[in-house]
Amino acid sequence: MAARATAWATRPPAVADPPPRADRPSGGPADVVAEAWRDLRKFQVRLAQLHDTAVTVADPADRVSVTVRGGRLVAVTPDPSWTEGAGDVDLADRLGEALRAGLAAVDGLPGRALDASPLLRGRLPGSS
Repeated sequence: MAARATAWATRPPAVADPPPRADRPSGGPADVVAEAWRDLRKFQVRLAQLHDTAVTVADPADRVSVTVRGGRLVAVTPDPSWTEGAGDVDLADRLGEALRAGLAAVDGLPGRALDASPLLRGRLPGSS
């Protein structure tokens, strides 16, 4: 889902907001759809902003950090004072934990983008 949402966020919106209709009473289904459309646009813009922002996370012991941006790994930074004495297994464990944290950061972007869209969050299954 994160890859699909990330790809969707990088595309510009294809259609403008629907124009208001004076011939319909306010508060009806058309207003709900128009509001949902505006929320969807806000979500898309927020997801694109989050997608373009670099996020750095570390393993629980703070020995290895990874930076992700645009859904990609852009940096891996081990603590140099720790790596001198660390064994291969510990290096691999810490790197794996840091990479999992980076993946979780990327995977969490759609949910963070939904925070700015309460109507969508309330209407999408499993997003509450």
